[in-house]
Amino acid sequence: MTDSDNSLHPVARKPWLAPLCTALLVLHVMVAWALALHSWRNPIANWDMIPYAALVRAEAGIPAADLSRAAYSDVRDYVGPEKYPPLIDDPGADRSYRLAVHRDPAALVDNLKFYAVKPLYIFLSRLAFKVTHNSASAAALVSAIAAALLVSMVPFFFRRRIVALAALWPVLLLGDPPLMLIARVATPDSLALLFVVACALACIRNVHWLVVLALAILAVLSRPDAAILLVPFLACMAWVRRADGSAPWLLACSAAAFALFFYLGKLALPWPTLFWHTFYAREPFPSAISHVVTLQEYLAVIRRTGHALVAPRPLLFFCAGLGLALAGLWRTRRISDCVVLAAVAAGNMVVHFVIFPIDEYGHERMFLGSYILILAAALLTLEKRKIPGLPAGSLERSL
Repeated sequence: MTDSDNSLHPVARKPWLAPLCTALLVLHVMVAWALALHSWRNPIANWDMIPYAALVRAEAGIPAADLSRAAYSDVRDYVGPEKYPPLIDDPGADRSYRLAVHRDPAALVDNLKFYAVKPLYIFLSRLAFKVTHNSASAAALVSAIAAALLVSMVPFFFRRRIVALAALWPVLLLGDPPLMLIARVATPDSLALLFVVACALACIRNVHWLVVLALAILAVLSRPDAAILLVPFLACMAWVRRADGSAPWLLACSAAAFALFFYLGKLALPWPTLFWHTFYAREPFPSAISHVVTLQEYLAVIRRTGHALVAPRPLLFFCAGLGLALAGLWRTRRISDCVVLAAVAAGNMVVHFVIFPIDEYGHERMFLGSYILILAAALLTLEKRKIPGLPAGSLERSL
């Protein structure tokens, strides 16, 4: 580059710009971790933390009554006396179910089968328990750290990091409830989301397939239904990458994620029973359920909960994902990385709703991975476009 060319380079003209970008990225990471600490110290009361607290304390030979007493005591101490009663005596549709599980320790233990199939989350929560000495606080700490790691790392997958940062925070903070609020609930969702997003973006960035495999396995170990997004994504990426020799390895990653998903699913209960229980029939002993969902039951649930899929935020992201995929196909006349990412992320929302038509927070805990990856598809599409007057280089990687 000549002296005259160098004088026109944005970094040469504005030497303060690169340090400013670095400072913004450092501030971004600090805010992410500060929010994680705040979420841990100010817990959101969530019934699911009760079975996870029980699993953290579960040991061979421990009586069901002792386990139940310890888990509920930990949750009460962690969330506080004001937030604790609604967890047990909530006036919602599942009140009788919650009361039955609270009153009968055997019912709580029987329900743990549904929660024990997230072994990585439980393992990490048990490690955190050695620090917090409270099983509910430990489960929340793992979720908070996972959310902080996810938010911290996302911009670093993109060349225009400040653009990614500027797009990420509105997605996390806007809406009712904000996605950051949903991510901080003491469940394995944030941990699974961390590995799902890392796996997908690592694959897009051509990271070694062994890293992609490890991230996919960790995602499914955190929450088995992460495979609903990762299995088709990795299979489609194998098709896209068939010319560079990586297709067999990506297919192997997809197959491994599916096999682990199937294995963990079978550990819970027989598939028809597990599926039926998602309809909240409120049998306090799910292992006693002996019949499957009828078409009438299924359609009744869809009619009652279908509004969640067409709420403003899910509908906006679904249309954005579908639009990005169709626009990419129209523009390039081929299936590209961004097309696969956007299409699979949008499809994951529909598939998750069809399989699990009832979930807390209007299903959005299960849509979080799709939201972040649709945003990633938009950022990756933007990367391929030149910014007028800005040459490619180190500044573009910051911006």
